[in-house]
Amino acid sequence: MNPLWPDEPPDAGTPPGHVHQLLYNRPSETLVAVMVRSEPPSQRLYYRRPPSTAYSSVGVKHELESQQDAHCCEQTPFLIFNEMRFREPRPIPAYLKTVLKDKWLPPDPWAADWLGIRCFNLETGDDMRVVDKGSLRVPAPYTSGWVSQLLNVSADGSSVVCVVGLTAGGQMKYFVYELSFADGLGRRVAELPQVFL
Repeated sequence: MNPLWPDEPPDAGTPPGHVHQLLYNRPSETLVAVMVRSEPPSQRLYYRRPPSTAYSSVGVKHELESQQDAHCCEQTPFLIFNEMRFREPRPIPAYLKTVLKDKWLPPDPWAADWLGIRCFNLETGDDMRVVDKGSLRVPAPYTSGWVSQLLNVSADGSSVVCVVGLTAGGQMKYFVYELSFADGLGRRVAELPQVFL
């Protein structure tokens, strides 16, 4: 398998991938570039403190990691993001390749698993997973859950408003919740009648 994220960007000082978004953290006076690749459709985060033009990478824990929904905090040097990990597509069965004679093969579907929410300190480089499945603390009657999207972060970086999928009896429902990194899910803001809407 070819490396998904080359060690060296194509141009000196430019992070690899395509620019998706540029963020600014005022307390640390740091720019954050959200870069996107297509295979898998993942995001990676890079930061620099002007006047320097060199970007540093927010470290990844796995080559198939995606750092999504990045937000900068207004009062702290924190970058908060959702950590997802893609699973490599299953190979197309040999019998299907034979039947289709390689004329038309379905695209490889990528799927991702939620690992947690991370907080990266743009001044010190400290990187910490602040919420995962165990610390989400889903309310009864739900038995498990995951954070699908970060909508907003608190100014001090202690909580987020997010879209959460909660499972009960094998069925998943989606909600908007306030989520404290110390206490887990808090106030329910809304139930979503459709997935992600």
